[in-house]
Amino acid sequence: MGLFILSIAYPATFVSVASGDFNDPNTWNIAGTPNAGDSVVISAGDIVLLTDAANVDAINIYGTLRWDWDYTLYINSGGITVQSGGWLDRSVSTGYIIFQRDNHDFYIRNYGTFDISTIELDCSNTSLRFQGNSAMNISYRIYFFSETSIYDTIIFESSAPITVGNDIFFDGDSSSVVIKSGSSLSITDDILNGDSNEDNGNSVKIESGGSLTVGDDINALSCVFDIYNYGTLILN
Repeated sequence: MGLFILSIAYPATFVSVASGDFNDPNTWNIAGTPNAGDSVVISAGDIVLLTDAANVDAINIYGTLRWDWDYTLYINSGGITVQSGGWLDRSVSTGYIIFQRDNHDFYIRNYGTFDISTIELDCSNTSLRFQGNSAMNISYRIYFFSETSIYDTIIFESSAPITVGNDIFFDGDSSSVVIKSGSSLSITDDILNGDSNEDNGNSVKIESGGSLTVGDDINALSCVFDIYNYGTLILN
């Protein structure tokens, strides 16, 4: 009778023990490098460089996570927390964060410094909450990605201002942005709705005490697109 050994990879928590490459085993407290299903903690004082695409469940940043180039960080479960003194830093790169699990609740919580180029939802029936007490900068775009992004909701409930450098782009159906009381969202350019024949049922809701500033215009083409304003809406 032969002996069969079944190897099962269980989710792990990787904690940085030194500054270094995200994909270098010497950066972490346990063997290997983080993968989908794993959680990551970047320790205070450590600078971890993203030098390739990475795929994890959640990241807790006490030190610095820095993009070395135009790479993508995929989040499968949970989300991203930047602690006080922590820094999520795209540097000079076009860094991407993509949330990619259907029927799930994600979060971005910032109590430190948060600067990224693009955030995408590539899933359906999913929520993403922006939380925390420190300002966030998304230098280019928040993107409801193509036809995969349907019935998604992005909820802004941070007590600090959030700035989007270019636009929020709806490229799917029946998704929404909600700005809660005490939250402030500023979009330098536009709110865009993708295809005039397909991308219908999207909406923006500003709750009482919430604030939205749009630097250019709201471009819904000939789609059905709703705005519910119970707070402050400024169109420049």
